Amino acid sequence: LVLCRFFGVTTEQQLLALQNIQQININSLSRHIATNMQASMAQSISSGLGRAEMSTLIKSNIKSTIPRIDNVIGTQLSNYERAIIMQMSADLPENQLYDYMGPRDDKNRPVCRQFLDSSPLTKSEIRAVKSDAMETGGGINCRHKFMPIDV
Repeated sequence: LVLCRFFGVTTEQQLLALQNIQQININSLSRHIATNMQASMAQSISSGLGRAEMSTLIKSNIKSTIPRIDNVIGTQLSNYERAIIMQMSADLPENQLYDYMGPRDDKNRPVCRQFLDSSPLTKSEIRAVKSDAMETGGGINCRHKFMPIDV
């Protein structure tokens, strides 16, 4: 099995649209963090907290709101990559086979192990297991992607 190196065509406009969607998601996350910080600062000031206590409260509120920001950003970037692959594979035939690429380790979700064990699959076979797997892999912070292959 060989990966399809040049498996599809996409336009600059399509890539920019995908990029804009991801940029909106990341900007939204940034605004959410800023709003959370402002609310924490207002809470600190109205409670008469000092600088050190204010800092602790802000950090605590951000951690509780977004416990693992690196996972959120990693998920966004992986979803962007998957969206580009989906766009480029839009014109491939229905019987096109896809390989599930990524690490095989103890962090794998059961669905990821299932895909790794049964790969290669067609889009319809993939969607029968998990309807959004082409777009999201195994879920949040998934390190896998489906790539078309030549047989």
